[in-house]
Amino acid sequence: MRGFAALVTVLAAAAPARAELAPRTEPMMTVDEPVCSLLNAAKGDHCKRVASAGDAALYRSGSPTGIRRFVVAIPHGDATLVSPAFDVPAELADAAPTIRAIQIDGRAGLVVDVVTTRDALRDETVVGCGTTAAGTWKCETVDVGECSATIDDSGTLATSCGGHVTLSIH
Repeated sequence: MRGFAALVTVLAAAAPARAELAPRTEPMMTVDEPVCSLLNAAKGDHCKRVASAGDAALYRSGSPTGIRRFVVAIPHGDATLVSPAFDVPAELADAAPTIRAIQIDGRAGLVVDVVTTRDALRDETVVGCGTTAAGTWKCETVDVGECSATIDDSGTLATSCGGHVTLSIH
């Protein structure tokens, strides 16, 4: 699996703290071209693999002054499954991404956790990807905001702001 990304509207401050979590579930798409060719949207963008777990990888693309885009990529036969993308604004460019295997709905999956900081600003996004009972791959994205998140091996996410949710791919 190699990176994923979702568009974020940038304001002058970090995202607000959230106790209520609202996961978004979206399908992964199958691509036949290199992941970085999908991510480089503007002249001067650079793409690289920033984390991996087994065959899955997280990719980041962007420029020093623009948005940083992330996607998860998973080899799937002759093609690659790519998660929906999520973006990190330049104001919060110091990203610390991790990717690891977990269980989602009792099936093998993975979770990506991207914490971005700059000075006193902080934002965190968690993405869990796995298969549905029918065998299709989907990802669930949770914008945690400035709270800190912990994710256990069964896909339960809890935040420092009191919110909790269990990742579920339907």
